[in-house]
Amino acid sequence: MPLVSVVIPTYNRAQFVKRAIQSALSQDLKNIEVIVVDDGSQDNTEEVIKNIKDDRLIYIKHEANRGVSEARNTGIKAAQGKYIAFLDSDDFWAKNKISKQLEAFEKNPEAGLCYTSVNFIDPNGKIKRVQRAIYSGYIYPLLLEKNIIGPTSSVMVKKETLLLSQLFNTKLNYREDYEMWLRIAKQHPVIGIDETLTFQVVHTNKRLSSDLTRRIESFEYILQEFKDDFEKHPKAFARQLYELGKIYLKTNNKVNARQIFWHSFTIRPSINAVSKYLSTFI
Repeated sequence: MPLVSVVIPTYNRAQFVKRAIQSALSQDLKNIEVIVVDDGSQDNTEEVIKNIKDDRLIYIKHEANRGVSEARNTGIKAAQGKYIAFLDSDDFWAKNKISKQLEAFEKNPEAGLCYTSVNFIDPNGKIKRVQRAIYSGYIYPLLLEKNIIGPTSSVMVKKETLLLSQLFNTKLNYREDYEMWLRIAKQHPVIGIDETLTFQVVHTNKRLSSDLTRRIESFEYILQEFKDDFEKHPKAFARQLYELGKIYLKTNNKVNARQIFWHSFTIRPSINAVSKYLSTFI
């Protein structure tokens, strides 16, 4: 069996990171290494990790916080495996997640990425929603419309594919995973495993205005980076503009929201777009 490298970026998640690490180490496939990249945590994350005794566990620490993309990239560069699976430090996996994905890659050697269905749960374990992995093959046009692959914790990728795709984009502080999936799916088929093998914890933190600004910046960056492809797929282009307009509305920037909703409507007319457009005059 080929070696699988699990990359876990973490920052001030001492209360969750142990569960994430143990869910990786307890996989039914034992030929793995678990690389935890501590992105400058100021809590007792380091102590928690160093108390886990397993030769497959590798701990790397950034002296200062560099952001999740830098942390993931550090893990990718350190990885020795043919495949890399990502796991955020407050999420966890079913015991057969890695073996299921390896089996899928063996059956589909041309694929570059494999993802699974995800249960989104609250901190008490209550299921909030499910995202199913129902799309496989050349899904790039669908992915342009929205992130149908979903969270990073469900994804396994060939290391060579990641290196050819130039790693995670450190310019982005939001949707950096979606931007990476777009780059991979543009060049490679994708495998979806419609089994709930990944569990993502959803925290109910109040969204700050700075978070909305980062979301706007990421939307605009991705729209520009893949501009030619969006212009070839008007449904996807209109959908992304519509979502961007909604974020501008949340910041109470009605002028920009109005322009973007109108742009969305002119590309692909819809009741939703014109309704939001009209709401900006109120």
